[in-house]
Amino acid sequence: MTSRHLSQLMGVLDEVANRGWGLLEWWKLRLWYGVKKLKKEPYRDIAEKWAELTNGAELRVVSTSEGILLLGQKTSSFEEWTK
Repeated sequence: MTSRHLSQLMGVLDEVANRGWGLLEWWKLRLWYGVKKLKKEPYRDIAEKWAELTNGAELRVVSTSEGILLLGQKTSSFEEWTK
């Protein structure tokens, strides 16, 4: 991974830490990690970088057609907002 791509990845992780979510698009992941098919290594690397950034805070992942949606804060249900 180039330093430019690492900087972009860390920017997304900062976004997740501060906003609560961020999207890592499939094409970017393939480009950044120099692979055609994503295996476990990129996901492990992202998890390690997240743990370093947040001292082990929970990171949840949702697979979408565009990429992986990273969720950093515990979400609440809509019912909790309507009480």
